[in-house]
Amino acid sequence: MNLQRIAVQDPLEKLKGSTPTWQLEVWLEDDMVNTIVPGDRVDITGILRIKPRKSFRGKEERALFTMFFDSISIKQKQKEFAEIEITLDEEKQIMEMAKDPRIFEKISKSIAPSIYGYDEIKQALALQLFGGTPDKQLVDGGIIRNDIHMLLIGDPGSAKTRLLQAITSIVPKGIYVSGKSTTSAGLTASAERDDFAEGGWTLKAGALVLGNGGTVCLTGDSEIYNGHALMPVEEIWSKSSQESQQTPTGGERKNILFPITYYDTRTKMDMDLCAYAIIRRVYKGEIVKLTFSSGLTLQVTPDHLLKRTTNVKNLWIKAKDVKEGQILRAPRRIFKPALTIRMDPKESYVIGCIYGDGWIDKSSITFSQSRKNSDVIERFTSSMPQTFSVYAHEDRERTLGKYVLVERQTYLYSGNKELFQKCNMILRNPSTDNILMLDDDSLWAFLAGVFDTDGDLNHFNGSIIAARIYPTRKKHELAVLLYALRRLGIYAKIRGERNSIPTIQMTGEDITKFVMGIKSYSAKISREKNFDIKHKKVSRGTEKVVKVERVPYDGHVYDFSVGKYHNFESSLVYIHNCIDEFDKIGDEDKSSLLEALESQTISVAKAGIVAKFRAKTSVLAAANPKFGRFDRNILPAEQFDIPPALLSRFDLIFPITDILDEERDKQIAQHILIQHTAAGAKISQIQEYQQVELPPIDSAMLRKYVAYARKNVKPLLTPESGKRIEEYYLQLRRIGIKEGATPITPRQIEGLIRLAEASAKTRLSAKIDSRDADLGISLFEYMLNTLAVDRGGRRDIDILTTGLSREKVNKITSLLEIVKKLEQEEDGAKIVRILEEAEKAGLDGATAKKYLDELERQGDIFSPKPGILRLVRREEG
Repeated sequence: MNLQRIAVQDPLEKLKGSTPTWQLEVWLEDDMVNTIVPGDRVDITGILRIKPRKSFRGKEERALFTMFFDSISIKQKQKEFAEIEITLDEEKQIMEMAKDPRIFEKISKSIAPSIYGYDEIKQALALQLFGGTPDKQLVDGGIIRNDIHMLLIGDPGSAKTRLLQAITSIVPKGIYVSGKSTTSAGLTASAERDDFAEGGWTLKAGALVLGNGGTVCLTGDSEIYNGHALMPVEEIWSKSSQESQQTPTGGERKNILFPITYYDTRTKMDMDLCAYAIIRRVYKGEIVKLTFSSGLTLQVTPDHLLKRTTNVKNLWIKAKDVKEGQILRAPRRIFKPALTIRMDPKESYVIGCIYGDGWIDKSSITFSQSRKNSDVIERFTSSMPQTFSVYAHEDRERTLGKYVLVERQTYLYSGNKELFQKCNMILRNPSTDNILMLDDDSLWAFLAGVFDTDGDLNHFNGSIIAARIYPTRKKHELAVLLYALRRLGIYAKIRGERNSIPTIQMTGEDITKFVMGIKSYSAKISREKNFDIKHKKVSRGTEKVVKVERVPYDGHVYDFSVGKYHNFESSLVYIHNCIDEFDKIGDEDKSSLLEALESQTISVAKAGIVAKFRAKTSVLAAANPKFGRFDRNILPAEQFDIPPALLSRFDLIFPITDILDEERDKQIAQHILIQHTAAGAKISQIQEYQQVELPPIDSAMLRKYVAYARKNVKPLLTPESGKRIEEYYLQLRRIGIKEGATPITPRQIEGLIRLAEASAKTRLSAKIDSRDADLGISLFEYMLNTLAVDRGGRRDIDILTTGLSREKVNKITSLLEIVKKLEQEEDGAKIVRILEEAEKAGLDGATAKKYLDELERQGDIFSPKPGILRLVRREEG
């Protein structure tokens, strides 16, 4: 039987708030197979059925079932700005609005009205909403892109994020992919093995195909180890004194420096570094609660990625896809704190005993132990002689089944101020987290004290099968002890209750590690005669999922920015970090966008599968300059950390600079203050306050206006508007011939046409006239004058398309000729002579030295010895 399985999800425009998408498995048979590809919108008719759910190992679970849709027919349904219903009255209103001669001005002013200024950028955003004329096809069958791509590159705090959010509130389907964790597979498509296909390969669509960036976040009570404590992520957020900033996905971000553990896939080692930002957002919906064999739990949103144990492929798995029995990557050992508490091991042993069987009052310490543990009492008192005194001997009754056991208890008391302060510091400040700060010797001694008072060795058939400690019922303190043991290289697990108290248990080779570590301090280990330990191999660097639950959640969820390694440890497993900004995407991953931006398709050839996906979407991207903030002494285009080939695919690029201007700063401050005052007064229901000017068109009507224009208006290029664009193109080319630069290329003609078509659609006009062409030209001129002007004042589009201005290319070529000439004359070009010759050619020494450094970094020249340079000769063939 010809059978295919697909997954479908709700259209994004139908989702509200932060509701996650819900996927349903669909089975296609016979002639329906291979009729659709990821990204298609479809109408499916069929029968909803159920089937037994399979466990991770492939075994059917009879009590649990999953749903699938057995299809009878499937029909493609492609609509732009789909599902936006426009009534007859609203259509009449839209037609009346289009007659207004100032309609474009009103549309652009209705975009992000709370942001001061940026008139040209808002005009360009308005044109991007409408796009060019769709479905145009060349005579050779080539499809002409009608979507307009824009890039905003600006200083921090320049409202880039707010502009992106304003567009998101208008378009029904917005894509947010950015940053550190975005890969080419995540942007485009990936090939994965599919159990349903009996180990075959299947293609999974990425964000540009599906239009869904996903949500990856931890719940607020998830704890993160920072070297000296286990802190809930919500506490990390609240304790940060940094001001929060809005993120492109509608959340909040704070800059922090917070130590974390991460896994380096290349070296296959656990490492430590600092997270530099924490992000949170409001989330309401279902979350996944995972319980691990360690006894720890982790609560994450369904799309949060967890690291598999593989280092080659399929590195990550979504939480919603995790099954019981799944094996995940875990740290073999966690890092030590930067600063440790160094304590006399004898004192540390006493504090461990007090933690196990003692209690601390307001100013004193009491410790108790049964008579059979007289060796523990002796070790305890000899560790700190004359510190404790015996104040009582009492009988304590314990019920064991039908028997009553009477034990003689010894109580010791101390009011030693120094010991009292140390106990408070380790056990109460704020909890037991400071145990994690003990140096190794002190930590082993502390654990010996805990073991002697609340621990034992479990024997079976004459062999030791487990070492156990059970000092507390508190989940947080149990987690602290697990982390303390993992720091020492010991795998421990929280097991079921022993006399109503959870047990931390060590088995196999970890018993030997634990026993050898505490042997020098422990009284109970000294009394043990038989050390026949039953060894079994313990798998290092892995963690098993023993339970998967779905629970409702309503509150903030959190994530971290952690750098290029994209993962951090939580609950002793590795999970993926958050998404970030466009300029943080790796160069290899940016290259995967070239086809999507230009031809709006994604070609895939992976694992023997050759396919082409549709990626018909406009891209609005925001990024920061290479060095965080624009340098006024360097050309803006030289400060972009984005490949020139990718830059050339954007129709418009706008730099947003934070200029220190007192008058402008005053206007911005007043604008923001008025907005906030009005918003606060509205909440307080104060009627008399300074009114904020409302946008000319409200967002709901603007959305329908755009939808109507995109559906019904397909403007044609008239001879008049075509002639205007032609004249502008030829005029710039003539200037370029005179000045020796290239201010415009044929690629930009298509961009000007798209802008003109979008301008006509804002008026619902079927024809493009000269004013539409002039609007596109004016925005292109604005971009040229701000980005593509070299130091000689010439407009040069090569600055964007190649990353080098014609002026710079000429100077570099001249330098290479000087190096070549001196190398032939003097058997090696001396740097001093190169600089002398460069000054004769009109190139100042500082600039020449900078270009020589660039050429050396790029591998065009090299230095065989100090002060000498040679050309790198590349053999062909």
